[in-house]
Amino acid sequence: MLDNQGQHVATLKVTRSEVMRFADVPDEFALAEAEGDLDAADFRASHLAYWTGVGEHITDDTLVVTIY
Repeated sequence: MLDNQGQHVATLKVTRSEVMRFADVPDEFALAEAEGDLDAADFRASHLAYWTGVGEHITDDTLVVTIY
């Protein structure tokens, strides 16, 4: 992981990665992401608000990558 100046600040260990529909993101991922979402519905609501706020068009069928 690099900071805004391109300097190494962390090493990430990815244990699992899956591509799925936005509507199918599970509770397990919402909790594992640790961004304050309490379940998958909360994850979808907060992420939909953010992404649409920056001009992205997101639907239930939009593919997302979950990285654990």
